[in-house]
Amino acid sequence: MKNQALTISSLLLLLAFGCKKETPYGLSENRIRFDQMEVGQNSRYLSFQAGTCFSPGNTLTYAADTLVLEIVKQQADTFIFKETLTPNSFSVLNYGATSTSYNVGEKEIKLYVDQNTVYVLTKPEYSSIVSRLFSKLSFPLKKNDDFKLALSSWYPNPDNSKRQGYVKNHKQVRVEYPRLNFVLDYKPMEGDGPGCFYFYSAEYGIVRSGERNGWCPDKGRGWDLLPE
Repeated sequence: MKNQALTISSLLLLLAFGCKKETPYGLSENRIRFDQMEVGQNSRYLSFQAGTCFSPGNTLTYAADTLVLEIVKQQADTFIFKETLTPNSFSVLNYGATSTSYNVGEKEIKLYVDQNTVYVLTKPEYSSIVSRLFSKLSFPLKKNDDFKLALSSWYPNPDNSKRQGYVKNHKQVRVEYPRLNFVLDYKPMEGDGPGCFYFYSAEYGIVRSGERNGWCPDKGRGWDLLPE
């Protein structure tokens, strides 16, 4: 039984951190799940900047920009997402701000699920960056056992150039994720373009989306999933 001496504020704090069985690890029940996508699901993300030209570090500086990703339509195996910034985001209130990766307008993204792999559908003329959160990376939903990443910086940088693998006990924004897949594409950095990666899982969706700077590869920015 619950200790009846708990105050109302304590109970609210417990609920906010997802102590209910049906909301594991502090995440919203209505978050986007790649294994059970439905219209109306939504997830929120907080923007960050990290590293310098001389050191990647593992400390993030979060900006007051919150991105909302929502599934708005389904067409067979293709899901249409709407991506917007909240009205009080720094980049919305400050015209021309550079804290986010892209302009503040609403964006539409299409994801296609085929044989437990998610593909980001893009037009040929698009760059490797599709939206603030998504690049052209496709990502398998099954657990990846090929390569365990020992994460020592804010981005995955496997010594043997593995493009996919998994990371254990990744912690961000008060939530610890026991296991996540990662997928990356650093090929554009050879031409001074941005390198992109995701930390994700079928049940949590995109947990971190990051972009490495093509000129200063230890420096970059991205978005971290927020608990509700």
